[in-house]
Amino acid sequence: MDQPMITVRSSWRDDVLVVSVAGEVDMDTAPRARAALQHPAAVVLDLDEVTFFGSAGIQLLVDAHAMVEDLAVVATRRPVLRPLEVTGLTEHLALCPSVDAALDRVQRRIRSRAGCV
Repeated sequence: MDQPMITVRSSWRDDVLVVSVAGEVDMDTAPRARAALQHPAAVVLDLDEVTFFGSAGIQLLVDAHAMVEDLAVVATRRPVLRPLEVTGLTEHLALCPSVDAALDRVQRRIRSRAGCV
């Protein structure tokens, strides 16, 4: 049986949506990841299990950065980091080494806006 090219899992941790993507992110698979990002205010996007990250993945991150109020991206591996470095997106995204670190960053931003530092 063929393996899916992409797997997208979503779960809530308190008031933050955690979207974990594994496999290949290209123009055929990016819509599945994009569908998981519809309208949440706070998102951790875990890309650590992504094996290919094409231009559709870059566009996915640009769109997510514009539409999600608090976004942190987990990206520690070359298939994702290299395209982010080449395009300069590392300067604009909150990149974190783990889901826990990304959750902490997003939750601190939420608390600071609420005046609860």
